[in-house]
Amino acid sequence: MILIVWSAISGLVTVFRVITRGDTTVYDYNRFPGRSLSAAPTPFHFEVALQDNGIPKIVPNDDNEEIKIDEVLPSTKTLAFLVIKDDAIVYEYYGNGHNESAISQIFSTSKSILSILIGAAIDDGLITSVNEPVTVYIPELVQGGFEKVTIENLLNMQSNMNNFENDNQFGKHVTFNFIDHLEEAILGLSVLRESDQQFRYKSGDNALLGLILDRALGRKTITQYTQERLWDPLGMEYDGV
Repeated sequence: MILIVWSAISGLVTVFRVITRGDTTVYDYNRFPGRSLSAAPTPFHFEVALQDNGIPKIVPNDDNEEIKIDEVLPSTKTLAFLVIKDDAIVYEYYGNGHNESAISQIFSTSKSILSILIGAAIDDGLITSVNEPVTVYIPELVQGGFEKVTIENLLNMQSNMNNFENDNQFGKHVTFNFIDHLEEAILGLSVLRESDQQFRYKSGDNALLGLILDRALGRKTITQYTQERLWDPLGMEYDGV
């Protein structure tokens, strides 16, 4: 009965993906369709200044006992850890077979990148202001009460939408990751009450920002825009997905 109700709400494809794929991992980019970013034509290279005394090599643990950072990173399953000072790498670590060119899913780090792209779109005149209501770009959300929710509210996670962040397999957070009709799901969101300026962490706000940017870009994809406004100007040395 649970599976029937779940399938009716989220769709058979979504339910199948959740059951067969399980928890998300850093390798999920291999399991989903995506677009590629190309290394910048003029890559920026950090100087390498590895030195024993460059940074502290020991950190306190919960018991205030000093342990080597090289022992901490593997225990936390860290894949990459760099310390950069004055455009020079003074400490560099890779774990679990990763190296400087390895690709890894970055999970919620993408929220910060999307925020930068929203700012770039404002600079480029594609979005007028963070004070614009969400419904300027997604008029379908008027019926969900979003006419008083601004882009700034989304950036600050203050939308008060009916999307709650948790790892419940039946919740929107997990469903958004596996659903095959994400825009349709986004358009089904609604506001529980008028924005009260209270921060509530939720990926739904980020999903809305992504749709706003997608519509503001017109025929250009978010990947293409990322390539033009971030990847190339920053001189990214390797490809991305």
